[in-house]
Amino acid sequence: LRRLSVFALTAPVGGTDTYGLVNAAGTLQGTAVSLAAGVQENATALQATNLTGGTAYYFAVTARAPTPALDVTLVPEYTMNVGDMHKIV
Repeated sequence: LRRLSVFALTAPVGGTDTYGLVNAAGTLQGTAVSLAAGVQENATALQATNLTGGTAYYFAVTARAPTPALDVTLVPEYTMNVGDMHKIV
């Protein structure tokens, strides 16, 4: 995972919404991204979080403002390493 961006049609009011990528146990993978009150888009700084193949990951709301953002879109930026492609038969 290189970066996580969040976009909302309507910004949160009275607090901050926070979103992240979690594994099945609910453990945050990498850095969460937040939308402060009145903010409609934000992105994490560039990161290098390695995710394990064959593992389920989910987008999760990890904190919620009293009046949360509406129509939220999360966009992951990632790099996929596939190893030695010439060995695949």
